[in-house]
Amino acid sequence: MYRISLCQQYFDPLELTFHQLLMLTRGFRCKFDQDKIYALLGVPTKDTTSSTILPDYTKSASEVNRDVAIAILRSETDSLDILSQVQLEHDCQNMMPGAMTYRNLMLDGPSWIPRWQANIHEPICPLQRSIGFSAATTVSPTVQVSPDNSKLAVGGVIVDTISNSREFRVFNTFWRGQDGNTSNSWRGSAPESLGAMLDAAALTKKDLESLALTLTCGKRWDGFAVSDLEGHVADYARCLIRDGLRWSLNWLREIKEGMNLSREAREVTITLETLTQLSLKGRADRFLDAARTSGAGRARFTTKSGFWGIGPGSTMEDDLLCVFYGASVPFIIRPLPAGEYHLVGECYIDNLMHGEVLDRGNNSRLRETWIILV
Repeated sequence: MYRISLCQQYFDPLELTFHQLLMLTRGFRCKFDQDKIYALLGVPTKDTTSSTILPDYTKSASEVNRDVAIAILRSETDSLDILSQVQLEHDCQNMMPGAMTYRNLMLDGPSWIPRWQANIHEPICPLQRSIGFSAATTVSPTVQVSPDNSKLAVGGVIVDTISNSREFRVFNTFWRGQDGNTSNSWRGSAPESLGAMLDAAALTKKDLESLALTLTCGKRWDGFAVSDLEGHVADYARCLIRDGLRWSLNWLREIKEGMNLSREAREVTITLETLTQLSLKGRADRFLDAARTSGAGRARFTTKSGFWGIGPGSTMEDDLLCVFYGASVPFIIRPLPAGEYHLVGECYIDNLMHGEVLDRGNNSRLRETWIILV
Protein backbone atom coordinates (compact mmCIF):
# COMPACT_ATOMS: atom_id res chain seq x y z
CA MET A 1 0.00 0.00 0.00
CA TYR A 2 2.97 2.33 0.61
CA ARG A 3 3.89 2.03 -3.07
CA ILE A 4 0.52 3.50 -4.07
CA SER A 5 1.26 6.85 -2.41
CA LEU A 6 2.17 9.72 -4.72
CA CYS A 7 4.11 11.32 -1.85
CA GLN A 8 6.78 8.64 -1.44
CA GLN A 9 9.88 9.38 -3.55
CA TYR A 10 11.79 6.11 -3.50
CA PHE A 11 9.76 4.11 -6.03
CA ASP A 12 7.51 4.87 -8.96
CA PRO A 13 3.93 4.79 -7.62
CA LEU A 14 2.03 1.62 -8.46
CA GLU A 15 -0.80 1.99 -10.93
CA LEU A 16 -3.71 -0.24 -9.96
CA THR A 17 -7.24 -0.74 -11.15
CA PHE A 18 -10.01 -0.40 -8.58
CA HIS A 19 -10.44 -4.19 -8.76
CA GLN A 20 -6.76 -4.71 -7.89
CA LEU A 21 -7.02 -2.18 -5.07
CA LEU A 22 -9.93 -4.14 -3.59
CA MET A 23 -7.86 -7.32 -3.79
CA LEU A 24 -4.91 -5.76 -1.96
CA THR A 25 -7.04 -4.31 0.84
CA ARG A 26 -9.38 -7.25 1.37
CA GLY A 27 -7.70 -8.20 4.64
CA PHE A 28 -8.05 -4.70 6.09
CA ARG A 29 -10.64 -4.09 8.79
CA CYS A 30 -13.28 -1.39 8.93
CA LYS A 31 -16.08 -0.40 11.29
CA PHE A 32 -18.84 -0.36 8.69
CA ASP A 33 -19.02 -3.11 6.06
CA GLN A 34 -19.79 -0.58 3.31
CA ASP A 35 -16.41 1.06 3.95
CA LYS A 36 -14.60 -1.94 2.48
CA ILE A 37 -15.62 -0.17 -0.74
CA TYR A 38 -16.31 3.45 0.13
CA ALA A 39 -13.05 4.03 2.03
CA LEU A 40 -11.10 3.37 -1.18
CA LEU A 41 -12.96 5.72 -3.50
CA GLY A 42 -10.47 8.53 -2.90
CA VAL A 43 -7.42 6.42 -3.77
CA PRO A 44 -6.15 7.16 -7.32
CA THR A 45 -6.52 4.25 -9.75
CA LYS A 46 -5.72 3.86 -13.43
CA ASP A 47 -9.32 3.14 -14.39
CA THR A 48 -12.59 5.01 -13.87
CA THR A 49 -14.52 2.30 -12.02
CA SER A 50 -14.48 4.11 -8.69
CA SER A 51 -15.99 7.24 -10.26
CA THR A 52 -19.17 5.30 -11.05
CA ILE A 53 -19.70 4.32 -7.40
CA LEU A 54 -21.43 6.86 -5.17
CA PRO A 55 -21.39 6.38 -1.37
CA ASP A 56 -24.84 5.59 -0.04
CA TYR A 57 -24.99 4.25 3.51
CA THR A 58 -28.69 3.51 3.21
CA LYS A 59 -27.65 0.54 1.07
CA SER A 60 -26.72 -2.74 2.72
CA ALA A 61 -23.24 -4.22 2.27
CA SER A 62 -24.65 -6.82 -0.14
CA GLU A 63 -26.19 -4.07 -2.29
CA VAL A 64 -22.89 -2.19 -2.35
CA ASN A 65 -21.06 -5.39 -3.32
CA ARG A 66 -23.54 -5.87 -6.17
CA ASP A 67 -22.97 -2.34 -7.46
CA VAL A 68 -19.20 -2.85 -7.39
CA ALA A 69 -19.37 -6.23 -9.18
CA ILE A 70 -21.47 -4.79 -12.00
CA ALA A 71 -19.22 -1.72 -12.28
CA ILE A 72 -16.12 -3.90 -12.60
CA LEU A 73 -17.79 -6.21 -15.14
CA ARG A 74 -18.60 -3.16 -17.27
CA SER A 75 -15.11 -1.69 -17.04
CA GLU A 76 -13.07 -4.90 -17.46
CA THR A 77 -14.60 -6.07 -20.72
CA ASP A 78 -11.66 -8.37 -21.53
CA SER A 79 -11.68 -10.32 -18.26
CA LEU A 80 -13.89 -12.31 -15.91
CA ASP A 81 -11.30 -12.42 -13.14
CA ILE A 82 -13.68 -10.55 -10.84
CA LEU A 83 -15.40 -13.93 -10.32
CA SER A 84 -12.19 -15.23 -8.75
CA GLN A 85 -12.89 -12.94 -5.81
CA VAL A 86 -15.95 -14.97 -4.77
CA GLN A 87 -15.29 -16.55 -1.35
CA LEU A 88 -18.21 -18.36 0.24
CA GLU A 89 -18.49 -20.04 3.62
CA HIS A 90 -20.44 -23.26 4.07
CA ASP A 91 -22.38 -24.73 6.96
CA CYS A 92 -19.98 -27.64 7.64
CA GLN A 93 -16.81 -25.64 8.28
CA ASN A 94 -16.58 -26.63 11.95
CA MET A 95 -17.28 -30.32 11.36
CA MET A 96 -14.82 -33.14 10.88
CA PRO A 97 -14.42 -34.11 7.20
CA GLY A 98 -15.93 -37.55 7.73
CA ALA A 99 -19.11 -36.04 9.17
CA MET A 100 -19.78 -33.78 6.20
CA THR A 101 -22.70 -34.62 3.96
CA TYR A 102 -24.00 -31.65 1.98
CA ARG A 103 -22.03 -28.40 2.21
CA ASN A 104 -24.67 -25.71 1.92
CA LEU A 105 -23.32 -22.37 0.75
CA MET A 106 -24.01 -19.48 3.11
CA LEU A 107 -25.46 -16.80 0.84
CA ASP A 108 -26.89 -13.34 1.41
CA GLY A 109 -27.40 -12.62 -2.28
CA PRO A 110 -26.35 -13.92 -5.71
CA SER A 111 -23.42 -16.34 -5.45
CA TRP A 112 -21.44 -14.65 -8.26
CA ILE A 113 -21.08 -11.33 -6.42
CA PRO A 114 -17.83 -11.08 -4.39
CA ARG A 115 -18.35 -10.33 -0.71
CA TRP A 116 -15.41 -8.09 0.05
CA GLN A 117 -16.13 -8.28 3.78
CA ALA A 118 -15.16 -11.98 3.79
CA ASN A 119 -11.50 -12.97 3.67
CA ILE A 120 -11.47 -16.76 3.86
CA HIS A 121 -8.33 -17.48 1.84
CA GLU A 122 -5.82 -15.96 -0.54
CA PRO A 123 -7.06 -15.75 -4.15
CA ILE A 124 -5.65 -18.19 -6.69
CA CYS A 125 -5.96 -15.71 -9.55
CA PRO A 126 -2.87 -13.46 -9.45
CA LEU A 127 -3.01 -9.68 -9.13
CA GLN A 128 -1.67 -9.37 -12.67
CA ARG A 129 -2.15 -11.79 -15.53
CA SER A 130 0.53 -14.45 -15.88
CA ILE A 131 1.34 -17.07 -18.50
CA GLY A 132 0.78 -19.80 -15.92
CA PHE A 133 -2.78 -18.61 -15.35
CA SER A 134 -4.33 -18.68 -18.81
CA ALA A 135 -7.25 -21.11 -18.55
CA ALA A 136 -9.36 -19.09 -21.02
CA THR A 137 -7.77 -15.65 -21.33
CA THR A 138 -7.33 -15.96 -25.10
CA VAL A 139 -11.10 -15.80 -25.63
CA SER A 140 -13.13 -12.67 -24.96
CA PRO A 141 -15.74 -13.06 -22.23
CA THR A 142 -19.42 -13.22 -23.12
CA VAL A 143 -21.52 -11.77 -20.31
CA GLN A 144 -25.15 -10.86 -19.76
CA VAL A 145 -26.54 -9.42 -16.52
CA SER A 146 -30.27 -9.87 -15.87
CA PRO A 147 -32.40 -6.68 -15.65
CA ASP A 148 -32.76 -7.05 -11.87
CA ASN A 149 -29.00 -7.74 -11.46
CA SER A 150 -29.68 -11.09 -9.78
CA LYS A 151 -28.35 -13.40 -12.51
CA LEU A 152 -25.16 -13.47 -14.53
CA ALA A 153 -24.99 -15.48 -17.76
CA VAL A 154 -21.45 -16.23 -18.92
CA GLY A 155 -20.10 -18.19 -21.85
CA GLY A 156 -17.91 -21.15 -21.07
CA VAL A 157 -17.36 -24.88 -21.08
CA ILE A 158 -18.46 -27.43 -18.48
CA VAL A 159 -15.50 -29.79 -18.29
CA ASP A 160 -16.27 -32.52 -15.75
CA THR A 161 -18.04 -33.59 -12.55
CA ILE A 162 -16.44 -33.68 -9.10
CA SER A 163 -16.21 -37.24 -7.81
CA ASN A 164 -14.42 -36.66 -4.50
CA SER A 165 -13.49 -33.71 -2.31
CA ARG A 166 -11.77 -33.37 1.05
CA GLU A 167 -11.36 -30.06 2.86
CA PHE A 168 -7.93 -29.24 4.25
CA ARG A 169 -7.50 -28.95 8.02
CA VAL A 170 -4.64 -26.53 8.57
CA PHE A 171 -3.74 -27.80 12.05
CA ASN A 172 -2.68 -31.25 10.80
CA THR A 173 -2.02 -30.73 7.09
CA PHE A 174 0.55 -27.99 6.53
CA TRP A 175 3.24 -28.83 9.04
CA ARG A 176 6.42 -30.86 9.27
CA GLY A 177 6.67 -33.90 11.50
CA GLN A 178 4.86 -37.15 10.90
CA ASP A 179 2.41 -35.19 8.73
CA GLY A 180 -0.66 -37.13 7.65
CA ASN A 181 0.73 -40.31 9.22
CA THR A 182 0.24 -38.92 12.75
CA SER A 183 -2.81 -41.15 13.10
CA ASN A 184 -0.53 -44.18 12.78
CA SER A 185 1.03 -43.37 16.16
CA TRP A 186 -2.44 -43.27 17.72
CA ARG A 187 -3.05 -46.76 16.39
CA GLY A 188 0.36 -47.95 17.56
CA SER A 189 1.69 -48.63 14.02
CA ALA A 190 4.87 -47.22 12.52
CA PRO A 191 4.56 -44.50 9.87
CA GLU A 192 5.23 -45.52 6.27
CA SER A 193 8.74 -44.69 5.06
CA LEU A 194 9.21 -42.06 2.36
CA GLY A 195 10.85 -44.60 0.07
CA ALA A 196 7.83 -46.89 0.32
CA MET A 197 5.47 -43.98 -0.33
CA LEU A 198 7.42 -42.93 -3.43
CA ASP A 199 7.31 -46.49 -4.72
CA ALA A 200 3.57 -46.84 -4.05
CA ALA A 201 2.82 -43.55 -5.82
CA ALA A 202 5.09 -44.40 -8.76
CA LEU A 203 6.14 -40.74 -8.75
CA THR A 204 7.49 -39.40 -12.06
CA LYS A 205 9.22 -36.08 -12.77
CA LYS A 206 5.99 -34.78 -14.33
CA ASP A 207 4.02 -35.90 -11.25
CA LEU A 208 6.47 -34.08 -8.99
CA GLU A 209 6.11 -30.87 -11.01
CA SER A 210 2.31 -31.12 -11.07
CA LEU A 211 2.12 -31.72 -7.33
CA ALA A 212 4.51 -28.84 -6.61
CA LEU A 213 2.38 -26.44 -8.66
CA THR A 214 -0.98 -27.77 -7.47
CA LEU A 215 -0.19 -27.72 -3.75
CA THR A 216 0.74 -24.03 -3.99
CA CYS A 217 -1.84 -23.15 -6.68
CA GLY A 218 0.99 -22.06 -8.97
CA LYS A 219 2.28 -19.48 -6.49
CA ARG A 220 5.59 -18.87 -4.76
CA TRP A 221 5.98 -18.19 -1.04
CA ASP A 222 5.60 -14.44 -1.70
CA GLY A 223 2.30 -14.82 -3.55
CA PHE A 224 3.63 -14.24 -7.06
CA ALA A 225 3.29 -16.80 -9.85
CA VAL A 226 6.00 -19.47 -10.01
CA SER A 227 8.72 -18.34 -12.42
CA ASP A 228 11.43 -20.89 -11.56
CA LEU A 229 9.83 -24.33 -11.80
CA GLU A 230 13.09 -26.16 -11.09
CA GLY A 231 13.61 -24.22 -7.86
CA HIS A 232 9.96 -24.68 -6.88
CA VAL A 233 10.24 -28.45 -7.38
CA ALA A 234 13.45 -28.47 -5.33
CA ASP A 235 11.58 -26.78 -2.47
CA TYR A 236 8.81 -29.39 -2.65
CA ALA A 237 11.31 -32.25 -2.76
CA ARG A 238 13.07 -30.82 0.28
CA CYS A 239 9.74 -30.52 2.05
CA LEU A 240 9.05 -34.22 1.46
CA ILE A 241 12.53 -35.15 2.68
CA ARG A 242 11.95 -33.09 5.83
CA ASP A 243 8.67 -34.88 6.69
CA GLY A 244 6.27 -32.34 5.21
CA LEU A 245 3.19 -32.80 2.98
CA ARG A 246 3.78 -36.53 2.58
CA TRP A 247 0.02 -37.03 2.41
CA SER A 248 0.27 -35.57 -1.11
CA LEU A 249 2.02 -38.75 -2.29
CA ASN A 250 -0.85 -40.86 -0.97
CA TRP A 251 -3.28 -38.51 -2.72
CA LEU A 252 -1.44 -39.06 -6.01
CA ARG A 253 -1.46 -42.81 -5.45
CA GLU A 254 -5.24 -42.75 -4.88
CA ILE A 255 -5.73 -40.73 -8.07
CA LYS A 256 -3.71 -43.19 -10.13
CA GLU A 257 -5.49 -46.17 -8.62
CA GLY A 258 -8.82 -44.55 -9.45
CA MET A 259 -7.72 -44.08 -13.06
CA ASN A 260 -6.51 -47.71 -13.26
CA LEU A 261 -3.14 -46.70 -14.68
CA SER A 262 -0.91 -49.68 -15.32
CA ARG A 263 2.50 -49.38 -13.71
CA GLU A 264 4.23 -50.63 -16.87
CA ALA A 265 2.83 -47.74 -18.91
CA ARG A 266 4.31 -45.06 -16.72
CA GLU A 267 7.57 -43.19 -17.10
CA VAL A 268 10.70 -43.82 -15.06
CA THR A 269 9.81 -43.25 -11.42
CA ILE A 270 11.65 -41.16 -8.84
CA THR A 271 13.51 -42.99 -6.09
CA LEU A 272 14.44 -41.65 -2.68
CA GLU A 273 18.00 -41.09 -3.92
CA THR A 274 16.76 -39.09 -6.92
CA LEU A 275 14.43 -37.03 -4.72
CA THR A 276 17.31 -36.26 -2.36
CA GLN A 277 19.42 -34.99 -5.27
CA LEU A 278 16.55 -32.82 -6.53
CA SER A 279 16.11 -31.33 -3.06
CA LEU A 280 19.69 -30.17 -2.47
CA LYS A 281 19.02 -26.51 -3.28
CA GLY A 282 15.49 -26.48 -1.93
CA ARG A 283 14.02 -24.97 1.22
CA ALA A 284 11.31 -26.99 2.93
CA ASP A 285 9.71 -24.23 4.97
CA ARG A 286 9.53 -21.89 1.99
CA PHE A 287 7.40 -24.43 0.14
CA LEU A 288 5.37 -25.28 3.22
CA ASP A 289 4.55 -21.61 3.71
CA ALA A 290 3.35 -21.30 0.11
CA ALA A 291 1.25 -24.47 0.40
CA ARG A 292 -0.35 -23.37 3.65
CA THR A 293 -1.21 -19.95 2.24
CA SER A 294 -2.81 -21.49 -0.85
CA GLY A 295 -4.50 -24.42 0.88
CA ALA A 296 -5.99 -22.77 3.97
CA GLY A 297 -9.77 -22.71 3.61
CA ARG A 298 -9.69 -24.90 0.52
CA ALA A 299 -10.17 -28.55 -0.45
CA ARG A 300 -8.45 -31.07 -2.69
CA PHE A 301 -10.66 -32.78 -5.23
CA THR A 302 -10.73 -35.21 -8.12
CA THR A 303 -13.16 -35.50 -11.03
CA LYS A 304 -14.74 -38.44 -12.79
CA SER A 305 -12.41 -38.11 -15.78
CA GLY A 306 -9.27 -37.91 -13.66
CA PHE A 307 -8.65 -34.18 -13.23
CA TRP A 308 -7.36 -33.25 -9.80
CA GLY A 309 -6.63 -29.98 -8.07
CA ILE A 310 -7.29 -27.49 -5.29
CA GLY A 311 -10.65 -25.72 -4.99
CA PRO A 312 -12.99 -24.01 -2.53
CA GLY A 313 -13.52 -25.64 0.86
CA SER A 314 -17.22 -26.01 0.02
CA THR A 315 -16.51 -28.18 -3.06
CA MET A 316 -18.47 -31.43 -2.91
CA GLU A 317 -19.35 -34.49 -4.97
CA ASP A 318 -21.44 -33.77 -8.10
CA ASP A 319 -20.32 -30.15 -8.32
CA LEU A 320 -19.11 -29.25 -11.81
CA LEU A 321 -15.71 -28.16 -13.08
CA CYS A 322 -15.93 -25.44 -15.73
CA VAL A 323 -14.01 -22.74 -17.57
CA PHE A 324 -15.42 -19.27 -18.21
CA TYR A 325 -14.27 -17.40 -21.30
CA GLY A 326 -11.99 -14.53 -20.31
CA ALA A 327 -11.02 -16.03 -16.94
CA SER A 328 -7.50 -16.84 -15.79
CA VAL A 329 -8.46 -19.92 -13.76
CA PRO A 330 -11.09 -22.70 -13.83
CA PHE A 331 -14.12 -22.65 -11.51
CA ILE A 332 -16.38 -24.95 -9.51
CA ILE A 333 -20.14 -24.46 -9.92
CA ARG A 334 -23.09 -26.22 -8.27
CA PRO A 335 -26.11 -27.23 -10.41
CA LEU A 336 -29.59 -26.18 -9.28
CA PRO A 337 -32.94 -27.75 -10.25
CA ALA A 338 -33.90 -24.93 -12.65
CA GLY A 339 -30.84 -25.41 -14.85
CA GLU A 340 -29.02 -22.56 -13.14
CA TYR A 341 -25.88 -22.69 -11.00
CA HIS A 342 -24.31 -21.35 -7.84
CA LEU A 343 -20.73 -20.22 -8.23
CA VAL A 344 -18.74 -22.11 -5.58
CA GLY A 345 -15.40 -20.50 -6.40
CA GLU A 346 -12.14 -20.62 -8.33
CA CYS A 347 -9.83 -23.64 -8.48
CA TYR A 348 -6.39 -24.71 -9.69
CA ILE A 349 -5.79 -27.71 -11.97
CA ASP A 350 -2.28 -27.91 -13.41
CA ASN A 351 -3.26 -29.30 -16.81
CA LEU A 352 -6.05 -26.77 -17.38
CA MET A 353 -4.07 -23.59 -16.74
CA HIS A 354 -2.78 -22.97 -20.27
CA GLY A 355 -5.94 -22.98 -22.37
CA GLU A 356 -6.15 -26.75 -22.80
CA VAL A 357 -9.97 -26.70 -22.71
CA LEU A 358 -10.02 -24.29 -25.64
CA ASP A 359 -8.09 -26.75 -27.81
CA ARG A 360 -11.08 -28.31 -29.54
CA GLY A 361 -8.89 -30.92 -31.23
CA ASN A 362 -8.10 -32.51 -27.88
CA ASN A 363 -11.52 -31.90 -26.34
CA SER A 364 -14.06 -32.84 -29.00
CA ARG A 365 -16.55 -33.96 -26.31
CA LEU A 366 -16.64 -30.50 -24.75
CA ARG A 367 -19.16 -27.94 -25.97
CA GLU A 368 -19.46 -24.27 -25.18
CA THR A 369 -22.61 -23.17 -23.42
CA TRP A 370 -24.25 -20.37 -21.49
CA ILE A 371 -23.82 -20.84 -17.74
CA ILE A 372 -26.39 -18.91 -15.70
CA LEU A 373 -25.12 -18.02 -12.23
CA VAL A 374 -27.57 -17.02 -9.49
